[in-house]
Amino acid sequence: MGGTLQEVPAEGASWSVCTDQLGQFISFEIDTTLFEKAAIFKASYWGTERAYLYLSQGNAEGQIKVELRPKKIDHTDLRELAREFFNALIDHQTRQIVFKETSLERDVLLAKAFSAGRTHLDPSTLG
Repeated sequence: MGGTLQEVPAEGASWSVCTDQLGQFISFEIDTTLFEKAAIFKASYWGTERAYLYLSQGNAEGQIKVELRPKKIDHTDLRELAREFFNALIDHQTRQIVFKETSLERDVLLAKAFSAGRTHLDPSTLG
């Protein structure tokens, strides 16, 4: 039916460009010890604007397989689509890290903001 082309985009990662009865697609696996599932799903959601995505359990434990199929049959560069996905994945993983690292500060600021608001709304402090 179709062929598979193996490439190595970065150290330790690989992708396959394949063709089946539905057309061309690119597939790769993501290591969940490097990227949280939340970041993978956020990057996947971001990618739905340009591609159909299918996520499944990878070949090894701790791997998630991603399959990207372009929405438009305009000879979209599948490798470029995968690179954009990887960039979004790094972006969302970084946001997850920052969110965790700053959670205490954020909670303190929110508590302080809401507690200060209570005194301004107390009718006994007016006039």
